Amino acid sequence: MIIRTERLYKLTKHRIQEDEKKINEYKKRLKEECGLSDEKIEFAVKAIGVLASECIRKDLELFEKAKRNNIKSCSLDELGRYLVAWRLKSGLNQNQLANKRSVRPSAVCRDEAEDYKNASLTQLNKIADCLDLEITCNFKPRK
Repeated sequence: MIIRTERLYKLTKHRIQEDEKKINEYKKRLKEECGLSDEKIEFAVKAIGVLASECIRKDLELFEKAKRNNIKSCSLDELGRYLVAWRLKSGLNQNQLANKRSVRPSAVCRDEAEDYKNASLTQLNKIADCLDLEITCNFKPRK
């Protein structure tokens, strides 16, 4: 699941908070009623799929970083998600970004669904301009 709207961000954050409360209650019951160790409790919780996926948590963290202007750099693989986060931070919906880019809303929807993987450098620069961003490039050896 990729968060693409402010509403979905808020709903997801609320759901994760509610899930965490339930998880903590469940863990407490496992410890008190069953006498399980912390390690076994973590295994049990993961085994039944109670925890929210790491991907959703990462999306939440990303949007929260964007809201705080705390995104400094990212990999090419993360670029699309960062652009969506900055769009939301800028208060633009997909239609508004489409108008600024002079493209159809379906183009923005498609680009975001593909995490901008098929966007050209020219398109990425236009999007960055619309979001009042500057995209830079750094090269470093792989480890």
